[in-house]
Amino acid sequence: MRLFLPAMLLAAGIPFVGLGQEAPSTPDTAYYNSYGERLSSRVGAMRRVVVTPTPAGGMVHRIYDLEGHCLEQIPYADKAGKVRDGLALKWFASGEVKGRRLYRDGQLNGQLQLYYLDGTVQMLEFYEKGVSKSRLCFEPNGQPSECPRDKTGSRTYASYRKGESVLSKEVGRAVQLLQLPLPPGSKGERVIVACMVGIDGQIHETQVYKSVGPQYDREALRVVSNLRSDWFPELESNEPIESFYMVNVDFIPEP
Repeated sequence: MRLFLPAMLLAAGIPFVGLGQEAPSTPDTAYYNSYGERLSSRVGAMRRVVVTPTPAGGMVHRIYDLEGHCLEQIPYADKAGKVRDGLALKWFASGEVKGRRLYRDGQLNGQLQLYYLDGTVQMLEFYEKGVSKSRLCFEPNGQPSECPRDKTGSRTYASYRKGESVLSKEVGRAVQLLQLPLPPGSKGERVIVACMVGIDGQIHETQVYKSVGPQYDREALRVVSNLRSDWFPELESNEPIESFYMVNVDFIPEP
């Protein structure tokens, strides 16, 4: 099974960056090492990230290796680079499409597709509002196969650079206690925020996973969003990948 994407990219309004094309000329260029740490120059860098504004008021992140090959392209609906919206793509260094996924309002929606180097489909996974509904996997010859499970031994999960204990303290200090009534006998409330940590070690999306109420939720999102550049990305087989991380934001009444 082979699929080809240039026509779909043009239909989606997203420019295609192919093998050998130069990165867009823009001052918003940064270099990162394999741990997602931002560097002051390309010395020791593994990736180059170029951010290009779009006419609709959003932006496109393009991630290059040091040889100039575009490895990934991610569209955002906002200038802050938090809400993914549109067709995101990954390429092999040789230029063939490695994967495509569609976002709507910051959530995976529709079919995620992964490919072998020769263009044969490796996996098809269907999402609805960020939730995986079904998945099919294929051998290189196109025959259906059992989908592999994650190998936790080859995975290092995303983490806060300064450590979990420091994260809890910094969140606690940043929370502005709201003058809102708590349930009788309550010793406090907890909002849980799910944040997407990108391969650049920054938070690109935040959404409330466990809600207390609109005002508490807004304050929790504000606190977590201010921590957007202090993360190590998740590593899979020593390659940085995007992932979600849960942050607890506690509202404890003053004694």
